[in-house]
Amino acid sequence: MNPLTRPIPLRLWYLLAIVFAGVLILAVAGAIYTQHAVSREGHKLCQVFTLLDGTYHQTPPSTAAGRAFASAIHQTVLDLGC
Repeated sequence: MNPLTRPIPLRLWYLLAIVFAGVLILAVAGAIYTQHAVSREGHKLCQVFTLLDGTYHQTPPSTAAGRAFASAIHQTVLDLGC
């Protein structure tokens, strides 16, 4: 019988299914972990930018560059959804 047309044994199908399932599980676990890590880091950034934004609201900058920086900080707080 030609090796290219020979049927694939059932054990090989099981092995391929197990390997595919393992790769799929690892990919999903990696995506979940990455989303969790990004969320945690985003929360840390929110804390920093919210603190800076609050400080600039209490004591507004006196220079044009300071006001532009404070405006950029405030816009970042809004963009991050803090």
